Amino acid sequence: MATTKLSGTLLRADHHRPAPSVRSHYAAMRRYENAARSISVRRSVGSIPADELEQAKAAQTGYYLMAAAYRSAGRRRERVERRAANWKLFRQEPARYFRLTAREMGSTARSAFRRIVKAVSA
Repeated sequence: MATTKLSGTLLRADHHRPAPSVRSHYAAMRRYENAARSISVRRSVGSIPADELEQAKAAQTGYYLMAAAYRSAGRRRERVERRAANWKLFRQEPARYFRLTAREMGSTARSAFRRIVKAVSA
């Protein structure tokens, strides 16, 4: 079965789109956060009538939840892409991969140590 796009090209009905990119997830997250902020500003200014206030609060909560979902999806996609890039680097240049991994582990350990020292000394 074929379907027609607006441009007139034919697509198969079982045609699958590629997975959305990390950028598209983060763009959707920003759109939902902006919509929620817009409602927040309208509430603080008082431009939302009292009878619509509950609906606005529910919509705002929904927008924040959608933003959180898109943020989570974007992070998941980033992890997948980072793992694929790391695996590719490991196959092509194992020595460089280990050097970069060791450097990152050292940096992580130093920052964790600094946080602990800061918490203890505070």
